[in-house]
Amino acid sequence: MESDEVKILRRFIGWTMSPGSTRKVWERVGPETRFAMRSAYFLLDHDPGRDAESFITVTLERLMQSVSRVNEPLRVEYQGKVRGRVIWHATFKARYREDFDPSRYVCRQIQREYDTPENQLLKFVVDRISESLSAIPEVIRNGFSCFPVSAGAGFLPAADRIGRMESSVRNFQKHSRLRAVRLPAHITESHLLKAEMSPVRDYAEVADLYQSYARCFSRSDWRHTARIARRVLPLPAELTTEGETWIELGAELIREGREADRKM
Repeated sequence: MESDEVKILRRFIGWTMSPGSTRKVWERVGPETRFAMRSAYFLLDHDPGRDAESFITVTLERLMQSVSRVNEPLRVEYQGKVRGRVIWHATFKARYREDFDPSRYVCRQIQREYDTPENQLLKFVVDRISESLSAIPEVIRNGFSCFPVSAGAGFLPAADRIGRMESSVRNFQKHSRLRAVRLPAHITESHLLKAEMSPVRDYAEVADLYQSYARCFSRSDWRHTARIARRVLPLPAELTTEGETWIELGAELIREGREADRKM
């Protein structure tokens, strides 16, 4: 008796060999399904050292230990106690105000400011990754990823990879320093430049992943997703109507990618 994986692969091969529909599956499905498909291909991409899984499970762990900050000097007035270095000229002025109080001290303290452009970019990227993880349906979560011969030729359960990514994202979102960082409405060149120029080199990887995300989720461009389909193919757990849609989409991406190559 054939296994579900064999049935799914046979079905995929059949769709790959077909001439394709005059109305592409990408155009037939709704925006939620298109977003879920982009999410699965983006997150399950297998591009060692530069893929989303490596960033989420490795780079995020390092960034939790080295989140960038700006040290801001502050003047703080205390009564009856001293914290930090006393600024004596400011202290005398404070004591000899109209309500004279010799117990006043003005001290210099350093406040660590985490709301920097590179951290805003980081928070934005993690937020989008979390959104994408939530969009992947059960039929793909319980399915498997297929890799080409050059990458080791094999299959991996998608649930294992998705589970590791979700765990890392949850841990990072609990990070106390992240709460002090604003989530920007959109990313600017300033965010990217600050990340690329940061002395913490992991921020350059944040900028790279953001740009990869932006290309993959471009509303009018499927070509980046088609390129990802050459490295990894997310396939469903079973041949349901939803699973058939994912199989047909994967075959369409392979066909369209080959067609694009012939036109170059």
